[in-house]
Amino acid sequence: MAATWKQSGDLRWAAAAEEPAAPPDPTPDSTAVEEAAPAWPGMNRRTAVTGLAAAVAAMVAGTGYWMQTRRDSAATGIGERRILRLPGGALANLNTGTEIAWRIGDTLEVWVEKGEVALQLAGEGASRAVLHAATIRAELAGGAYNLRLFDQGPRLAVMAGTAVVSGTNGFAETLRANEVLTGDASGYTKAPLSSEERAQADAWQRGEIIFDGMELADALDEFNRYLSEPIRLADPAIGAIRLGGRFRTEDPSGFLQSLNDGFGIESRRGDSSILLYQQ
Repeated sequence: MAATWKQSGDLRWAAAAEEPAAPPDPTPDSTAVEEAAPAWPGMNRRTAVTGLAAAVAAMVAGTGYWMQTRRDSAATGIGERRILRLPGGALANLNTGTEIAWRIGDTLEVWVEKGEVALQLAGEGASRAVLHAATIRAELAGGAYNLRLFDQGPRLAVMAGTAVVSGTNGFAETLRANEVLTGDASGYTKAPLSSEERAQADAWQRGEIIFDGMELADALDEFNRYLSEPIRLADPAIGAIRLGGRFRTEDPSGFLQSLNDGFGIESRRGDSSILLYQQ
């Protein structure tokens, strides 16, 4: 660049161009570089300026491609929740143990790699997004959505808005408000969003968990998503007990007390977990 500006008559760079170059490193790679560089002193002004313009254009094009393909990311640990404002103003609420990535191009694209996220698309700058999660791709219009990845596949719930979903084996479906799509190894199922499912999706964003007739074994699977010290069944026979209630996810003490008061189930701390057993 200094040599180019010297050929172009820019005196600000003349001193830099006059400085002697450092001795070349006598390695094969350095020699190859040196051999590729001679032409600058013999170039005329037009050739030098044209070459510089081409180099700058290539650099800009490369930077533009990198900006279009790079993805930012965020994650939450066990028991952590995090709210992000994505490009354009979309809001992403990350539940416990969640990993997402996003990129802004013609539209916002969001990848859910793990866990659960609630997306809110509102306003002109956040009216559309494309969601990628496991085996589905969903084009989202302005609204509110909840996406959770289970071991068997994704579940996309539409609280408000419209989602045009495509999946494996040519699957295509449109979801509207109060509908949910569940995917597993056998395919995809579209169904109405129940009031219980909607309440659960709203509850976790407030740091709560709701059980409505769920068996204790399943309830523990849900609660343990938020706990660094999981709760285990010392007595498998009590796993079929059905229970209900609303509890804080960051503090299992209220949940454990309710089990004791309502079912006579006591708890004790093990080496790395909390054990439940019948009195």
